[in-house]
Amino acid sequence: MSVLEEMKSDFPDYQLIVKTLSNETPDNFTLPKYVNVNGTEMAEDVPKTWLPVYKPSGDANEDAIRDSKCGNGLLFIDELSRATPQVLNVILPLINEGILNGYKLGSGWTIIVASNRAEDETSGQADIGNALGNRFAQ
Repeated sequence: MSVLEEMKSDFPDYQLIVKTLSNETPDNFTLPKYVNVNGTEMAEDVPKTWLPVYKPSGDANEDAIRDSKCGNGLLFIDELSRATPQVLNVILPLINEGILNGYKLGSGWTIIVASNRAEDETSGQADIGNALGNRFAQ
């Protein structure tokens, strides 16, 4: 929240999404299945639409429109070291490439991740490994 407050003067429309990974399962990151209902694409599983992503169409103009609909903001992922290995495997492509199951994170979004240091808390933490750990400025 502090980072967002600092940015408000330059980016007043920024939103904040907080995900605490110790409370998550891989299913919580699985994007909803979209179906066509009377010519409109709708999600079957609405609670999982929290992530500001779009499905690329392959058309640059259409993708720019879809990207802009994602808005702007900060995606704050907390307790990275308390996530299960299965959740870490699911979010690696999101953190690394901004892609999850073929959907792209809106370009107006920045990912911030927090974790306790291993030496500060010796139990209940997963090894995030080099593949994920190397993706961050520490």
